[in-house]
Amino acid sequence: MNRKLKTLSEWHNLQNKMVLLENRQVEQDKAIQRMKQEETHKELAKLKRRNEKLRRRLEKEKECPEKFSRRQKELHRQALEMIEKVENMKKNKKMKYFYRETMQEHFAVKFESYYVKVEQ
Repeated sequence: MNRKLKTLSEWHNLQNKMVLLENRQVEQDKAIQRMKQEETHKELAKLKRRNEKLRRRLEKEKECPEKFSRRQKELHRQALEMIEKVENMKKNKKMKYFYRETMQEHFAVKFESYYVKVEQ
């Protein structure tokens, strides 16, 4: 009889431990699910912000398409000129270094004055 009680009490203890483990597992599953949902919400928020920026940019382009097309053409022309200059420098090999301030003329960007080595 004593052995039965001992095994019965052991069985109850094991059963309680199983219930505790199951509860922990459920809590962990819920925590994982919350983390996944938060991650999904963050990604969706990023996508919404990106879409909103694109939508605003498209609206601006619709308002004044000629301004954007002119700017695009000018940037394209400047890029082609710069590529041509670099190619000529490579062919001539007269200038090993290209002074960065000359890029200001083409890109209207202020750079620190230092040399950029042209690849040969």
